[in-house]
Amino acid sequence: MKFMVTWQLHPETRLEVLNLWGSIPNAKRGDLGRGVKFIGRWHDMAAGNGVMIAETKDLGALNRYIAQWTPYMDISLVPVLDDRESGALAKKIVADAKR
Repeated sequence: MKFMVTWQLHPETRLEVLNLWGSIPNAKRGDLGRGVKFIGRWHDMAAGNGVMIAETKDLGALNRYIAQWTPYMDISLVPVLDDRESGALAKKIVADAKR
């Protein structure tokens, strides 16, 4: 399942997070841990927030990755569907409504 992770930095930890994030090599930034596939991440550096999409069958593994960042920011985690998945579900929802 795919998950959307959003975050908002705590103002008092902003510089600490920027220093920590900037020190992680690019090749390591997509390593979310065993069993979690990194799909993409986008940052609003001015506002101190962003979004990441990850895929996993092990929600605990994704939560383990997220937990290392919770002292620095508020984080939200929600399951999401891609276009193909949401299109197929839309057809089922319409079919159910016609019954």
